[in-house]
Amino acid sequence: GNGHRVEVKNLNSLRQIISAAEYEVLRQSILARNNTPTGRETRTFHVKPISKEFPFGGETIIIRKKGDSVDYRFMPEPDIPPLILDEESLGSNLNLEEFIEENMPELPEETVARLVNDYGISQDVADVIINDPPAIKLFEHAVETAKMELNYNESPDPVPTMVGNWLCNDLFALVKKSATEDGNGNSALETDNGEE
Repeated sequence: GNGHRVEVKNLNSLRQIISAAEYEVLRQSILARNNTPTGRETRTFHVKPISKEFPFGGETIIIRKKGDSVDYRFMPEPDIPPLILDEESLGSNLNLEEFIEENMPELPEETVARLVNDYGISQDVADVIINDPPAIKLFEHAVETAKMELNYNESPDPVPTMVGNWLCNDLFALVKKSATEDGNGNSALETDNGEE
């Protein structure tokens, strides 16, 4: 679009990076709507409030304009070729946005919502299951297999709840127990003389 790269400094945590990015999206969107290009500049991030518009802080303010000077920090890396993401490089007839949407894995919040809505399990059980990505597939496969074996197709369906409870309570407990025991059934936390 119309504008230049803006550098933001003094970001000390992931939360601050997110806050600065959100603020810059708003600021630069307003500039774009007014057909005002962003300048070549360095901005600093303020955690504490500095204006009434953002009473919780999280603003960036300009500390230096770069003018037309070339900033050495933005020189391309000579050993890394440019990354071009087009239909040919993606190996499909999808544009980048469609490619990402089709190939990006389901986000944890989406998975929890899907498990709760599609299978009727509790949010607590869904939260436990999504903490172990292979458990999601195991849960879905176990529900499908149990329904097929039991020939159960009635509503409300208790099978997903039973499978979820078995997975979270029984199976995960066995996995945890086996991870803390040595081959002789002793706790891995115990010393040779049996003391912890």
